[in-house]
Amino acid sequence: MDISTATVLVTGAKGGLGRALAQELLARGATVYGAARRPDQIDLPGVKAIRLDVTGPASVAAAAEEARDTSALINNAGRAVGAYAAAKSADAARATLDGIASRAAEIVVDDRSRQVQADLSGGVAALYPQLG
Repeated sequence: MDISTATVLVTGAKGGLGRALAQELLARGATVYGAARRPDQIDLPGVKAIRLDVTGPASVAAAAEEARDTSALINNAGRAVGAYAAAKSADAARATLDGIASRAAEIVVDDRSRQVQADLSGGVAALYPQLG
């Protein structure tokens, strides 16, 4: 995918990894819709901030209508336990977009995900050694 010509909708663009992804997309020339429940809190110049609550069907439909020229979606909304620190978010955003640009089938950007990937390649016994 040529990111420089893409129009991307990033959910959860108010902060964390979503904000870092939106910022990196802008730096690579993409047109970016940043979606959040409170779009007034998206503080990235150049991002088209739109209201979106991913848990509400009417909100999703309204956002889809507003951003109908979108060519890619990065669905990042929500909270995670142990979420990335700001510096790691920027690194993860770059690695993610590099993977998308190179058409990678799988993008793994952190040690925990690498461990899960390795465990999965080892089958059920590697995931649950206590069962063996």
